[in-house]
Amino acid sequence: MQNESNVTIISNKYKDSIEKIYQDLYSCIIDIADIYGTNAICSAEAMQTIFQRIEAQSTSQLFFLGNGNFHYLSYGILKKIKTPFTLIVYDHHNDAGKLAYKDLISCGSWINDAVLYLPNLKKVYIIGVGEEQEKEMLPEVGQKIEIIREEEMTDEKMAEISETIPTTDIYVSVDRDILSEKEVQTNWNQGNIKIEKLIQSIDLILHDHQLIGADVCGDLEWDYTSEFRYPMTEYRKKSAAINKRLFDFLAKKMKQVNVALP
Repeated sequence: MQNESNVTIISNKYKDSIEKIYQDLYSCIIDIADIYGTNAICSAEAMQTIFQRIEAQSTSQLFFLGNGNFHYLSYGILKKIKTPFTLIVYDHHNDAGKLAYKDLISCGSWINDAVLYLPNLKKVYIIGVGEEQEKEMLPEVGQKIEIIREEEMTDEKMAEISETIPTTDIYVSVDRDILSEKEVQTNWNQGNIKIEKLIQSIDLILHDHQLIGADVCGDLEWDYTSEFRYPMTEYRKKSAAINKRLFDFLAKKMKQVNVALP
């Protein structure tokens, strides 16, 4: 079934597998497989090349980023936003950890770059973090970042967060490792959330706000070891189904005007 959500897939080193598995879900592909040094950590120069390709090739507001090693690609997408916004990140890991290397961005530190260098970003909520994922954070970003652990993801808490969000516009970034392995498999250790709870959480957060864009990552790393760990046919069907469900929901929410008109 052809996807109508205008989703862009950013295709990395497992290009052939990714494009085959998700061929019916995406309307645009940006290939970055030729850019050296992009797996998990990326130089400023390479990041600028990626950003230029996003700018030139995609008018989408929905993106699939591949496996969790490429979550930092969210930063390149966020650079396009020209109005004040709040970033909502669903992730089993805290991606605002300190990085010891200058002029590099990583899948575990990219939120720091967003806070430090994107003046339109007013607040970040990282939702679903596992208790074991505590990280030392930069003091200069701490005031803009709020972490909500997985066990705190109640409907009441999500509604409370929605009321405190300081902007009308919201961008949502989802790492599928927040989900239970029974839901979908990823290349990182995972949380215990069901897809229904994730979607319900996003829905509550968006109350009286406008979704202006979103991305999803958390694919399996497509190498020979994955074939021994997972039954491939079953996994591929499950992974494609989870993506379609997420992107169909996000596309629907983007079309809605959730903010009361004056």
